[in-house]
Amino acid sequence: MQTSRFQLGLIATLAIGLGYALSSAEAVGYPAGAAVSMGSNPLWSYGGSISGGESVELEVAAGDQSMIVTDILLSASCNGCNVNAQVYSDAKQIGEARIYAYATGGNYSSSPRSIGHSFSSGLVVRPGETLRLHAATDGFAYAISGYYAQP
Repeated sequence: MQTSRFQLGLIATLAIGLGYALSSAEAVGYPAGAAVSMGSNPLWSYGGSISGGESVELEVAAGDQSMIVTDILLSASCNGCNVNAQVYSDAKQIGEARIYAYATGGNYSSSPRSIGHSFSSGLVVRPGETLRLHAATDGFAYAISGYYAQP
């Protein structure tokens, strides 16, 4: 039996068509579950300074998203200071960080002190609640960041 050019052309065309039909589409990565916001930039951050005894309201979480606090950095430059930073979600305290000046030979060091912390799971500010930072004792400079997530 002899194979004609028509049959070879038909077999080649069908093989190419089948290969194209079974090829996979371009791979696209999406986060697993509802962990990260669907917004174009799910990250947020704030920085500034606060005096002792004061509070600063940073943001109200959107009605459809939680705010997750992942990192906080505090810095203080004072003699004998006792920095106590409290993180609130509305009226409920959800975190706290402290810096103590230490005495060396009876004298307190006036060099800047800082403390930074990254939360592996984060502190949650629920939708509609306000993220608030409070200086319970002495003042300090701060940087706080995180991301938005679906509740």
